[in-house]
Amino acid sequence: MLTTYLAITAFTALGATADAYGFVWAGRIWSNGGPRWDAVAMSVVTNTAGLACYLLTLRYLTKLGEIGVSLQAASWYLVTTVGVMLASGVAFEWSWLDHLLAVTSIGSLALLIVRHN
Repeated sequence: MLTTYLAITAFTALGATADAYGFVWAGRIWSNGGPRWDAVAMSVVTNTAGLACYLLTLRYLTKLGEIGVSLQAASWYLVTTVGVMLASGVAFEWSWLDHLLAVTSIGSLALLIVRHN
């Protein structure tokens, strides 16, 4: 059982991080007026890696029993959102109020995930 939880945690972290970088790269595709093919390639590669990890996460989640789609989506969204904020570097420029709002939002979503699992 511990192995299953560790696999879920690892694949969620890896996959959501890959997705976060995919979103950051996607945001750069049109940055110079035309498509940046390096950004297209990196976005596709990292989002594909994220999807592969997500599918592996689902494999282990099913070992725990019926896991709702909303739990899967909310968990992935939570980790990916934090990843995008860190990978883009934007979170390091925020004021203390912005950090407080982010922590409150993340905490609220995490509480919903826990309460409705």
